[in-house]
Amino acid sequence: MPAALRYLEHGFEVCRSSQVNFLVPILSTSLGYTYALAGRTAEGIALLTKAVGFSRASKFSYGEAWSSAYLGFAKLLDNNYDGMLDHGRSVLELARKHMYRAIEVDALHLLGDVYRKGPAPAQDEAERHYLRAREMCLELGLRPELARCEIGLGQTLVKSGRRVEAERLIDSAVQLCRSMGMVETAIQPGRVVHLNSSCSGAAVS
Repeated sequence: MPAALRYLEHGFEVCRSSQVNFLVPILSTSLGYTYALAGRTAEGIALLTKAVGFSRASKFSYGEAWSSAYLGFAKLLDNNYDGMLDHGRSVLELARKHMYRAIEVDALHLLGDVYRKGPAPAQDEAERHYLRAREMCLELGLRPELARCEIGLGQTLVKSGRRVEAERLIDSAVQLCRSMGMVETAIQPGRVVHLNSSCSGAAVS
């Protein structure tokens, strides 16, 4: 994480000082979400909010959708669920409107997280969104996001009492993380542990 922050911060400052404006929202999104993963959620959310505004003002719809998705993930890391269902649905609508399929996966995953962990959990809805996201990951070859979706889906199944299916999914996600050289968290024998942070960083690239 420190190395990632160092490179992203340097790239961000180069873009700003050299006025490479088209890269500013891209670097802002990657850096902002990395701040959130590093526990600096206030800084991350502020930077991601600026990235969304920059892309929206520039009518850069892809940037708006992408930054909005990761703004949502950052807010969940800050345990901020206020308005997040509407936020996730708006990202999903924008992604589908422009056929940004990779961002559609992010939006589905985001909604799955909100339904699973929010103040009014709806496990059936969480499972439905994770399953659709997982299907699209398999279709599009989005391996890091596939691992994250399988972790979220597995944790949803645990809450539904389907532990065997859950452990199979999370074990698959851990193996996938290892095959890509991504950080993963060990599964203790006979129990499912929290792994959302294990594969979060790679999805920013």
